Amino acid sequence: MIDEIWLNFENLTELNFSDNNIQSLDAKSLFGFTELTFINLSSNQISIADKDIFSGLCNLTHLFLGYNRLHSLDCKIFNELKNLTHISVNNNQLEVINENTFKSLHRLKYLNISYNHIISIHENTFKGLTNIEAINLSNNKLTKIDRSLFRDLIRLKEIDLSKNKLDLDLNLFNDLTDLIYLNLEYNAITQISRNIFKSNRRLQQLRLGYNRIKQLDRNAFNGLYELKELHIDNNLLESISFDAFHSFMKLEIIYLNNNRLKSLNLKTFESCIKLKQIHLDQNQLISIDKDLFNGLTSLEQLNLSFNRITSLHGIIANLTHNSFIYTMKDRKIFTGLTKLKRIDLSNNRIKSINYNIFDGLKMLKDVDLSNNLLSTLNQNLFQNLPIRW
Repeated sequence: MIDEIWLNFENLTELNFSDNNIQSLDAKSLFGFTELTFINLSSNQISIADKDIFSGLCNLTHLFLGYNRLHSLDCKIFNELKNLTHISVNNNQLEVINENTFKSLHRLKYLNISYNHIISIHENTFKGLTNIEAINLSNNKLTKIDRSLFRDLIRLKEIDLSKNKLDLDLNLFNDLTDLIYLNLEYNAITQISRNIFKSNRRLQQLRLGYNRIKQLDRNAFNGLYELKELHIDNNLLESISFDAFHSFMKLEIIYLNNNRLKSLNLKTFESCIKLKQIHLDQNQLISIDKDLFNGLTSLEQLNLSFNRITSLHGIIANLTHNSFIYTMKDRKIFTGLTKLKRIDLSNNRIKSINYNIFDGLKMLKDVDLSNNLLSTLNQNLFQNLPIRW
């Protein structure tokens, strides 16, 4: 219990009791602090909070209860906090969130209940939070989310569901037309259903890394015309449809590293004309089609390290037959990449490189060819290029 001496300061607007040893909050702990707009009770030992602890604090806008030992929250504990905009109950031991816990918080914009032990969440938990902009549910134990959980949250811009045990429901994000950021990393997602993000036309960053996705089909990302950054690294990807990325006309960064890709269709990045970074490291690529990066005039970084690439002679296509790789030595893989600054080709099986493979790359500064099988380098290989290697 907080010492009653503080009750003489009824005009306080901010109260910070973080990093103490407070173990409980009874009904009178904050009685009389009617002018408070900010309360920080994080990093204590609080395991019990009376349902009337925040009674009368109608001016409160920010409440921090993170890093405590709360196992539950009474469904009426926030009932009088009509002006609350930010609440953090992260890093506690919550297992269940009652469906009525947040029902009175109509002005709430930011909700953080990450790093708890929540197994399930009722479909009406966020009902009425029409002003909510960000919800963080990461690092819990969720295995399923009802498709109506985010219904009518038309102002929601950020969702973090990372580090749970979720697969995806086709209609889960249907109403979220203002969504900008979606984090689904470290879950149990096995596939991206067609048109699952079709309503999220303003989405700019999508994180799908560390899941179990094996393939990307046509229209997997249909409608994501504003997407700038895609993370689909550390999955089980073996194939990507040639038109899986057809909506990505504004994409700038793509992470496809740490997968099982052996080849890529020459049209894979055809629509991604604004790409600045491509991360394809730690796959099983043997060959690179000569036209794979064609038209990517904004590309600045290209990581192809830790693959099985044997040659940089401009491979005509992803052709393998009886273990022979067909090449044409007068074709160049990196033609037109005039803004390219860094190429990482380390830890491959490259035995030879055409002397003119880097011609025209006037912005090139870093080339990494370490840990390959090169025995000789043509003296003109890096002629007139401002590089260090």
